[in-house]
Amino acid sequence: MPNATSRTDAMLRQLREKLTQAGLYGVVIPRFDPYQGEVVAPHDERLAFLTGFSGSAGIAAVTADHAVLFVDGRYQVQVRAEVDTNVFEIAHFFDFPIETRLEQKMPCGQLHRHQSHAGAERFTQSWQQP
Repeated sequence: MPNATSRTDAMLRQLREKLTQAGLYGVVIPRFDPYQGEVVAPHDERLAFLTGFSGSAGIAAVTADHAVLFVDGRYQVQVRAEVDTNVFEIAHFFDFPIETRLEQKMPCGQLHRHQSHAGAERFTQSWQQP
């Protein structure tokens, strides 16, 4: 998977540069359209574009130093076949929820120390630790 790895690395590097420019610590990239539909038009396939994952349910969380892709049990085999696991950690939606992962990877003190925020697409929710 050398071509996929170099492409994924380059994409993450560019994304992280944009995060830094925007003053964000991380971003959440869902696999749904503005209406949260499961059938997503090609121009809304942001998750597949970044990760290579083509399943119908997934969310990626990318921070300055970590990238994790959350999928449910239906996709545990598929995601490992499509996504470079040297670049993205794979986590299960329900066994290890995104909220838990973000709390561990983005502790409040760390966010304050770096004055960072996490972002999401405009049709989803953005947040900032108090």
